Order: sequence, then C-alpha cells, then structure tokens
Amino acid sequence: MSLKFLSGVVVALAIAATPALACKGRNVVLADDFSKEDPAWSRVFGEFAITGGKATLKGEPGFIAMAAYEGEFFDAGDGCIDVTFPDGGRQIPGIGGFAFGITDKDNFYAMFVNADGVAGILRLSKGKWLQPVPARKSDALKTGAGATNTLRITLKGTAATTYINDKPFAQINVPTIAGTKMGMYAEPEGLVWQFDNVKITD
Repeated sequence: MSLKFLSGVVVALAIAATPALACKGRNVVLADDFSKEDPAWSRVFGEFAITGGKATLKGEPGFIAMAAYEGEFFDAGDGCIDVTFPDGGRQIPGIGGFAFGITDKDNFYAMFVNADGVAGILRLSKGKWLQPVPARKSDALKTGAGATNTLRITLKGTAATTYINDKPFAQINVPTIAGTKMGMYAEPEGLVWQFDNVKITD
C-alpha cells in the first residue's frame, strides 16, 4: 500500500534552534544524540541509518519513511527532536518531522515541517489519512535547504501540544495514548532527512 500523503498539499503551499529550548520535564526518559547506534531504533518504512552523529531517513518509491524507538513506551511527557531539511534543489522540498502515538504501521500521528516554512499534523488511522492540523505557514520555522528546527510535543491525557523552536504551534485532542511509541517521519522518496538530539522527559 502506498503511504505518500501530502505531496499535493505541499505543492499548493510551495507556489538553528537548540535542544535546550525544549523538553521541560524534570526526569529524562530518553536522550540520544546519535553519537553511537542504539539498536532500539527500528525502521518502519523506507531507509533508516545512524551515522556521523545523525539519524537519517529516506523514503522508497511510493512510500513514506518512518523509524520508531522500540526501547520504551511514551504514554505522556515532553519530547523534542532536531529536524534538518534535505539539501538539494528540488522544487518540492517534502515533509518530515516527529512521529508520536505510534501503535503500529497503520496508526500514528506525525508533526511535520518543510523547507518552505509549512507545518502541520497528520494522522494515519487504520490505514487511512486524516489532517488534524492542515498544512499551513509558520513564522517560527527556519527555512531553506539544510536548515535545522527543533520540534516539541507534550502529551498529557487527551491533549497533544506542539511547538516549533519553542513557539506554540497547535494543540489537538487525541485518544488516550497508552502503550505507544515515538519516532521520525519523512516523505516523499529520494530526499534524505536528518534528525538529532532526541530527548523525552516525563
């Protein structure tokens, strides 16, 4: 099944923060700067690698790319990740970001951004796409190929609150999240996204 989602949205919208800004919880549940490989990171879709102090995702033709952390469940807390836009001169820069509420390959959320300054939240529910927050411009984003932005998500009860470079982006209601995982998300194929400085606090 093809899982490409937002290509049309990105076309329509297309006509370096530090991790210290985010993750306000007292106790660190997970911290990974990818200086060494943690085998708990697992490819879900696409090509995933940890090399040179970065994690990278690249989609396969017709599919999204996603990796999930298999070492812990994240039912609530405060998480952040640095996302670096792909280099290159493609007209459509693609989308990438923070996946959360992952129960399996057909059920998850993803907060996404792109190099043209667009952000949003998507959801795959029972293999069907929803858009809790449709793609829209965000002045908080650093734009352009190679730019790095810090994405943050706090989960508490049925509320998921998102931030870009420590500025509020959107809040959505989610089903009670229990026994879920977090990870990284990117599309379309052919673009190499970089991720760094993952941190989850309680």
